[in-house]
Amino acid sequence: MPENSSRSISAPSLFSAFSPALQAELRTSATRKRFCDGQFLYHRGDPADGFWLIDQGQVKIGYFSDDGDMQVIAILGAGDSFGELACFGQFVRVIDAQAMGQVDGLW
Repeated sequence: MPENSSRSISAPSLFSAFSPALQAELRTSATRKRFCDGQFLYHRGDPADGFWLIDQGQVKIGYFSDDGDMQVIAILGAGDSFGELACFGQFVRVIDAQAMGQVDGLW
C-alpha cells in the first residue's frame, strides 16, 4: 500500500484550521461510515453537502481521464480531511474520491 503523499501542494486541510472545540464538536456529531477497497466516497459532479475526515485508511482523490484511468492528485490518510471547500462554497464535486483498502471516515 502506498504511503501518504502530501496534500495538494502541501496545503493543510481546512479542518485542521478549525478551533479544537469546533473539531471536537464536528467529530461528535459526525456520521461514521466504512468503505471497502475501490468504493467511492463521492464522484465528480455530486452535490457537496458535507465533507470527510479520514479516521483510518487511505483515500485517493483525482479524476478519470478519457481512457478510463484515474489520474491521482493525492493520496490522503488518517487525520486528513477533504471536500470542505466545495461544501462551504456550495459547489458540485470537481474530483472523485476512492477508498484504497478499508477506510473509516467521518462525514
